[in-house]
Amino acid sequence: MGHGVDSEASGWVTDYMLCACLLSFAGSLYVRKASMHAVRTQIFMSGGYLFGALGHHVFPYRAYTDVCGLRAFYVVWMLAYGSQCASAISWCLWCDRTLGWHLTRKPMIVLCTLVTALGLAIAGGCLSCIATVEPPGSRACDGSGPPACDTFVMNLEGLFYLLWGGAWALVGTRIFLLLREARRDAKASGTESVLHFVWFKLSVSEATRFGLLHVANAIAPLALLTYGPFLILYVFFYSLTHGLEVTDVYSRNNIGIIYHAGVVTTHLMTFYLALNVPPVRGMTTAGAVGTPSTRKSARLAAKGKAE
Repeated sequence: MGHGVDSEASGWVTDYMLCACLLSFAGSLYVRKASMHAVRTQIFMSGGYLFGALGHHVFPYRAYTDVCGLRAFYVVWMLAYGSQCASAISWCLWCDRTLGWHLTRKPMIVLCTLVTALGLAIAGGCLSCIATVEPPGSRACDGSGPPACDTFVMNLEGLFYLLWGGAWALVGTRIFLLLREARRDAKASGTESVLHFVWFKLSVSEATRFGLLHVANAIAPLALLTYGPFLILYVFFYSLTHGLEVTDVYSRNNIGIIYHAGVVTTHLMTFYLALNVPPVRGMTTAGAVGTPSTRKSARLAAKGKAE
């Protein structure tokens, strides 16, 4: 058992497996010439779980009860959350550059700004802990309570999960609106289309294709919010309200394995969406797609040509 960190083999083994799985998604997207923002979404999250695995497996000792902890833990922890922040931003940028936004891109800008600020704050907290902690087994290990930097980082970790879910919910809302409009046209045309999977592709009707993409788009954020990273928040608040040790509840109930399954589900659906959601063509700027102002401009231009 690690100190303030779950070091059960089932947790860090699935960390490494998740890293490899996401890296394979990134490689498949790259080979199929998908958007590089979609590729980076998978690569950065893969890196997050590689560094996270090192924190749980190789350096599982944080300053949880006093100022004693491993400096290496905070190095890999900083890199893990920095990578995950970059993944969330990349997914928003994929939507921004490929699909655009229904009315305005301001929510995306605000969310990306918050994620960037959060990543920098976590990095600052980890650097502060690197300068503060003492080696385990030293005289400073008196159980006097964690240093402020560790408490600061731990609180920001919970905030990151909220922003992580927010990023996928925001992109999911845009995809839903786009697919809803495209599905109406598909029902009228009745044309066939290709749906790409990991190792194969199927020819289906356009209506079926958009229906399946709606399902994938709903599953992606729901997996995060139910049995994905949000499960860590649920465990934290449950332990807090019942006077239980968070790490003990986390390890005893194999929360790491369950939440990793949620992350795999989310990123598998993300992989399918990046491959199959049709990009919006003919946009002047990423933020102008489908806005009332651009539709008005198109009508005026068409009117001018007619005259």
